[in-house]
Amino acid sequence: MFLSRKVGARWRRRLATLAMVAMVAFFVVAFATSLRLCWDQFQGHNYSHVPWLPDWVVTASLPLASLLSAIRAVEAWWEGRRARQEGECTAQSA
Repeated sequence: MFLSRKVGARWRRRLATLAMVAMVAFFVVAFATSLRLCWDQFQGHNYSHVPWLPDWVVTASLPLASLLSAIRAVEAWWEGRRARQEGECTAQSA
């Protein structure tokens, strides 16, 4: 992030946390709306252009991808936080 190079370490941590919260919020909303879309298609018995494949099977990839992306965003934030803490510990001991 451009702004993270202009501020101190404390604000960098806050910006990283804010970015993670924004990403998780986006993916949770995407998960909820795509899950509802998938459920509506399941109830409506809609079929895609392939005669044997219902639409909800294809649409099911949206909530799954959103959920996995939210989990990965938290995981990346946690790994970055841990790496920064280890970096601070090694810098203090040197």
